[in-house]
Amino acid sequence: MTLKTALLWFRQDLRLTDNPALIHALQQGYQIIPVFILDDDNAGVWKHGGASRWWLHESLKSLNRAVSGRMIFRSGDARKILPDILEQTHAQAVFWNRLYEPWRVTRDKEIKAAMKDKGIEAETFNAALLWEPWEVLKDDGTPYKVFTPFYRRGCLSRPEPAPPALPPHDLKLASHNVFSTLEDLKLLPAIHWYGGMTDTWQPGEAGAKARLASFLDDGLRGYKEGRNRPDQEFVSRLSPHLHFGEISPRTVWHAAKEREVDISPPMISIVFALSWAGESSPTPSSTTTRTYPKRRCRRNLPPSRGMMTPML
Repeated sequence: MTLKTALLWFRQDLRLTDNPALIHALQQGYQIIPVFILDDDNAGVWKHGGASRWWLHESLKSLNRAVSGRMIFRSGDARKILPDILEQTHAQAVFWNRLYEPWRVTRDKEIKAAMKDKGIEAETFNAALLWEPWEVLKDDGTPYKVFTPFYRRGCLSRPEPAPPALPPHDLKLASHNVFSTLEDLKLLPAIHWYGGMTDTWQPGEAGAKARLASFLDDGLRGYKEGRNRPDQEFVSRLSPHLHFGEISPRTVWHAAKEREVDISPPMISIVFALSWAGESSPTPSSTTTRTYPKRRCRRNLPPSRGMMTPML
């Protein structure tokens, strides 16, 4: 019997734990081919800056090891590249986790429609948010535009997020003949200026889990006030890990909740911080624009201007 094959399109969900698109593919009996596309064509001014590109390179290197080196790497317009990979691999489906920047929403809708027109199964999932934007609305059904009521009346009134899913025991990776390497993406600069970052940070899923464990052990009790002091251990430094999806907000939420005995105020502060990222990141032309909540941890400059601030 021929096994079904699906492309698993990794984006800013660079993990195996609590990855809804991956879980769905395996539950539906697909063997998977992991794919990453660096789409600077559609990103335009929102493409990654130098520090983010370094982090992305290291995170992808870690993820590729976790999938036995079978990741397909491509750069360019995802609307053209995905159909090419589908044709080369004879995959019958493509699954991915949603992102919420306007340019991605527009592109992804086009891709999904094109796939379905060709008879290719295409499904998307929420891997980046505690609650979807359309799940946290005012009484009149419109989105919040001010953070405080969004947090107090919206987030705090929502049901508890579902527990995070465990990593799969059997990835069921499909074989393929599409050759590529991480170096094809050319993420690293010619000048080795990132030595200090290498010494300080550990990108990747393992690094994210280690960072969370360290924070829970050493920083959680003083987080409510200490989070305003980035030079202290009370700052979790999880923001870049959350930004690239190396750990899910549900994992952080539930891990903090398990430590909630006698530390209720810090727990509320963590929910606040995870919710804060719900506000959309500023546009290149305006740093004050606020629309409905979209992301879970984006206290950062636009990607083209710098690295995310590790302040969660």
